[in-house]
Amino acid sequence: MMKEIIRNNSFYLLIGGILSLFLFTVLLFAVYSQSSFLSINHELYLLSNKIQNNSTHILSNFISLFGDKYIIVPSFISTGAILYIKNQKWIGLHLIGVISIAALLAYIFKNVIAVPRPEIITSTLHSYAFPSRHVTLCSAYVTLLTSLIVPQMKRPWFGVIIAGFLIILESYSRIALQVHWLSDVLGGALLGVSCGLLGAYSFFRKPKTPLNIKFIVTTLLITFLIFSFICLGLDFCDL
Repeated sequence: MMKEIIRNNSFYLLIGGILSLFLFTVLLFAVYSQSSFLSINHELYLLSNKIQNNSTHILSNFISLFGDKYIIVPSFISTGAILYIKNQKWIGLHLIGVISIAALLAYIFKNVIAVPRPEIITSTLHSYAFPSRHVTLCSAYVTLLTSLIVPQMKRPWFGVIIAGFLIILESYSRIALQVHWLSDVLGGALLGVSCGLLGAYSFFRKPKTPLNIKFIVTTLLITFLIFSFICLGLDFCDL
């Protein structure tokens, strides 16, 4: 029943996606023009210095795995390919499409806006800061999966709250590691959410689409573990 409600009201997914994209654009121009309110970036950066310890560093690195491009992108492409072969072509294409578009947009905006990272990390990480690719990828797939799973839940708002918490957690890890400013993670969250919502809108435009949530989530977890071990084993993670 809830699935039909979401499908019949997919217009709201479209509105949410457009609104998130609009807010991202506003933030993008604020960052590009170096708006005065961005002073909060430095204040939060100084605050993050006070919470630095081994436990925080280890935990933040672990959380960052859930937004690592070398893990997330191949995990979703592999899962999408498996679903496509299993005759779940529509969802397979959307898993591949959403994560690929999110990664591509994050790459483009990073290099066009060219915002430097916090000084402490600039010498070791040579890529730019805005938006956070980790948060963009995490927000994109969390939003997409939540939009697919929530219609099957008895308490849909619980799923939305969990999704928001996961995005905030990923954002926190990037600030705690001092590799991003607050504006970077906000931008990543807005960009990722817009990709996820617009992807969900596109998915639900096709009526009566078969969806095996258990198989999708299980396959994603397996591929995530496989690529995590490979990435960590080769010391190739983008932490």
